[in-house]
Amino acid sequence: MVRRPKKLEASEVQALLATGDLKLDKELSEGRIKTYRCPDGKALVLAPYAGDGLLYESHDELRAQKRRSDERAWLGPMTAAAILELDDTFIPRVPELVEQVPDVLETRDFPCDYSLASVETIDRILRAWEPRLCLDTDDPDVMLPLWAYVGEVIRRQTGGRWKMMRCQPGEPLEPVVADRAGKRGVGVSGLFKELVEYFEDGSLAGLVEDAIRYLGRKPAAGSR
Repeated sequence: MVRRPKKLEASEVQALLATGDLKLDKELSEGRIKTYRCPDGKALVLAPYAGDGLLYESHDELRAQKRRSDERAWLGPMTAAAILELDDTFIPRVPELVEQVPDVLETRDFPCDYSLASVETIDRILRAWEPRLCLDTDDPDVMLPLWAYVGEVIRRQTGGRWKMMRCQPGEPLEPVVADRAGKRGVGVSGLFKELVEYFEDGSLAGLVEDAIRYLGRKPAAGSR
């Protein structure tokens, strides 16, 4: 996971550039996005959608993320389960992974109550991160805790259960939240796609709402 960068004002950016010590990284620069390596190992990114500038703690971390993304693109289309190496060991780890969510979000105040409102909180945190630069969607240490929590919200809201299923014919088995009959499931693919394409209108809460409608909300206590 690329650590969250510090936002810089235009004056701070100009002061760094004026030193003459920054080196343009052509591999990480694309179009109007310019990335510079700082003498202390940090990285300065100038991007139109990121404001005046973003200062990353580690140029090497940023470069490693870019290389992983390029390697995945070179390999061609892969399922989210394959990218994250999801298998049946994930399901028993769900409680442990959920406990890691506050660390992933870098906040100890996350309301881990399995409510839709808590997923809306995740949305707000990720939007504030400039996710297209900060969230490494190829990193299991980031994605698995998020999927475990979002999946648990769906499971608890629908009364479903975790199960190994194929989301599409011909695809490998992956851990999904299935309905009570075990006939329908919601896998990691939707979450993965939502985060890969995460813009200001991206919404994990919307994804959860769609999944609850698809699987059916859990009957109220005492209902038949």
